[in-house]
Amino acid sequence: MNQALAVTEPDCIRPPVPGVTEVVLVDDFLDWELPDQPGRFVSIHYRLHGPMDAPVVAVLGGISANRQVQCWWRDLYGNERAFDPERARILSLDWIGHGETVSTATQADALAAVLDHLGIHTLAVLVGASYGAMVGLSFGQRHGGRLQRLLAISGADRARPFNTALRHIQREILRLGVETGQSRRAVALARALALTTYRPPSLFDQRFSTDGAADTLAQVSSYLDHVGRCFSDNFSAEHYASLSASLDLHQV
Repeated sequence: MNQALAVTEPDCIRPPVPGVTEVVLVDDFLDWELPDQPGRFVSIHYRLHGPMDAPVVAVLGGISANRQVQCWWRDLYGNERAFDPERARILSLDWIGHGETVSTATQADALAAVLDHLGIHTLAVLVGASYGAMVGLSFGQRHGGRLQRLLAISGADRARPFNTALRHIQREILRLGVETGQSRRAVALARALALTTYRPPSLFDQRFSTDGAADTLAQVSSYLDHVGRCFSDNFSAEHYASLSASLDLHQV
């Protein structure tokens, strides 16, 4: 385990959050053998930051989240905010699954492996949103003795048939993209499709003009294309397919 006082931060958290003097303890990775796939190892990238003697709070976001919690939950990170690195050690990680078969239970076991690696027995709190909430539920089921509190936001207890059907279409888009050499475009399209399931029709009505069909088409198309392109900048087709399939395997 490598320890350092500072690491190079992504651009999305420069300049530093006002009022926060952060001490980065660990930004590292662990090579871990998948429990149900002997001989198959994956790298779990994790980040732990905060005072050495502070309680540990695990923060897990949606599918698009990573260990840089300062980027995707910046409004909640900082002095006197929900995730205060002056009062707690904030633990976060990158989701595993780059072509391998994984589930939310696998992700929960990966978190437990990181805790073992760091010598941490108990989490004071696990905060999970969306995909992270489902991983949190799995962690509570499988490693409940290591968890004092769980806050699961917008997470289901199991996959529903309609959502499974949509994710199947997503993965077929991804597969076709890989086969035709257009994997990045496929990721963008699959993400755009997913976004339509995260937003109710009323929100689209509020966001976009309905004065003219051509204008509405241009606005909606531009929005979905932009969201898809941004997502495809950071996600491979293999990674997206693994996480998509893991949702279909989710059940607590």
